[in-house]
Amino acid sequence: MQLMPPLPEPEPFPSDPLSAYHRYNRTLQLSMLDFQFIEEALRMCLIRDYALIYFRTKDVLRFNLPIKELEKDPLGRLISKFEQFSNDSALVSSLREMQPFRNQCAHRGMLLTVEQQRDVQYLAAETAMMEARRKDTQSCFNKILAESQRLEAILNDPRRRDQVERDEGSSSGSVPGAREKS
Repeated sequence: MQLMPPLPEPEPFPSDPLSAYHRYNRTLQLSMLDFQFIEEALRMCLIRDYALIYFRTKDVLRFNLPIKELEKDPLGRLISKFEQFSNDSALVSSLREMQPFRNQCAHRGMLLTVEQQRDVQYLAAETAMMEARRKDTQSCFNKILAESQRLEAILNDPRRRDQVERDEGSSSGSVPGAREKS
């Protein structure tokens, strides 16, 4: 998966109500698509986090990858799970801050009164706000994707993936509690 390219500058806002409403709808749909990409990127990151735990502890700890659970998790739960593994508190904060906007788009974005649908100034303001938020979602997506790619590189390097931290006091180099492979 590639990083999202920068968003182009928006075209001038239309002055007729029908075109303004179409622009609002298109921007709303693109905003929702951005959030779907963020949710999938979070899932990819979490799967890689869990896989890393599995590979590093498979000889000493039973660990089942919760893939089915992740498929059903909504954005808020994905953010909470991601937070457990991420050192990027600014990214986690940004994700949490954008969640109410995502919920507004998903649950109320299409519910405009007839007056709102015909009010070019209202539609222009709402569209401008969504376009600005899309820049934030793009930035978050790119950071999550970069983290996912970093984890993928670790998982694809068997020396790094299977490395288990050794006890500093252990002269034999064995891991306490580890089972011997047969």
